Amino acid sequence: MLHESVTSSASEATELLLAARENIFRFCAFESTSTEGATAEGAFLSCSFRDVEWYWGFFNCAVLVGCTFERCTFRGTSFAGCRFVECQFVGCRFLPDNLAAPCSAPDTLLYGCTATDCEGWNDLFPNHVP
Repeated sequence: MLHESVTSSASEATELLLAARENIFRFCAFESTSTEGATAEGAFLSCSFRDVEWYWGFFNCAVLVGCTFERCTFRGTSFAGCRFVECQFVGCRFLPDNLAAPCSAPDTLLYGCTATDCEGWNDLFPNHVP
């Protein structure tokens, strides 16, 4: 299902929106929300994520192209098999969860992405120089 120019800032609504499989998000904004255990498996095209708290999030095989992440916090979040293309990360934090499990990114690839003032970026993506 295509979601275009949607703005989501309510936690439960955001989790439900992200949970549906095979969604395509184009020009959507996710702002000032927090999620716990949310799963994102779709395609995100030119979307923005601002002040989002992801706790135990799962980005499974998601494709993100031209997206911006500003002041987002990821705690124990998994980015398994994702593709990030020309995405920008500014002031983001990639932190362990409350059980000290770090974020992970197995089989994830980044192409032309930048990271500015991000905590934990180098630990999560040690082979990617922003």
